Amino acid sequence: MQLAALRTTLAQQVLNEQIVRPLVQMNFGDGPMPTVTFEETPLDFPELG
Repeated sequence: MQLAALRTTLAQQVLNEQIVRPLVQMNFGDGPMPTVTFEETPLDFPELG
């Protein structure tokens, strides 16, 4: 589903690369990096019509 792909992209590109990595590097230097992942939850939408 497109929404699941959007969540994955958001977590990888925005949170991990632009927020988490710079903060961890600034505070702790290079080393293992934590990653942000979203829990896969089913998205149920009501049918229209």
